[in-house]
Amino acid sequence: MELKDAMELFSRVSKDFNVVLLAKTRELPLENHIHVKDDLPVFDALELLQKHDCLVTEDGSTVTKAEALERPVKILFFMLIMEVEYSLYKVLKQYTDSPESLERLRSSNMNDMIREFFTHPEPFGMQGVYTKKQEMKKDLKAVSSFRNVNMHSNRKIDLETGFETVLKRKGQLFRLLEALDQITDKLKARKDKWV
Repeated sequence: MELKDAMELFSRVSKDFNVVLLAKTRELPLENHIHVKDDLPVFDALELLQKHDCLVTEDGSTVTKAEALERPVKILFFMLIMEVEYSLYKVLKQYTDSPESLERLRSSNMNDMIREFFTHPEPFGMQGVYTKKQEMKKDLKAVSSFRNVNMHSNRKIDLETGFETVLKRKGQLFRLLEALDQITDKLKARKDKWV
């Protein structure tokens, strides 16, 4: 699946994951609140929760920063993280030169792929999102760490991950996807065949 198709799927799914899935019934909304439509996607709600303590749905239920770390949000993050990991794999696959190196790549974890990506001098220069390798590496490592928190623990994300970190990871994921898509497009245009 091309990144464009994957992002189209993500967009459709994220529209179905709206604030009603996160809303809780409370007697009084918090002081700094904003009224929202029930169909507001949860990923869009994250930015509103940065500015407001509480979102109030059409029936008066509320969403706070605490609910913004529940399962619907984790599923959306899972989809984005999976795309970053797969895009990184597709880029690195273009640099395999033997069946053994391809097999090694297939069994690599995300941190291994990040290290491998930066051993090749070429791919970083094929994108225009990041100006410094260290900046991209920092985002990749942060996403890799977030991947482990998001995928391997039901409670760790809400116990150990602050709301600001979640917002930061969201931005990093979209930047990485854009950069990796630019690299993939340039590699694809250059190759006679796309593996």
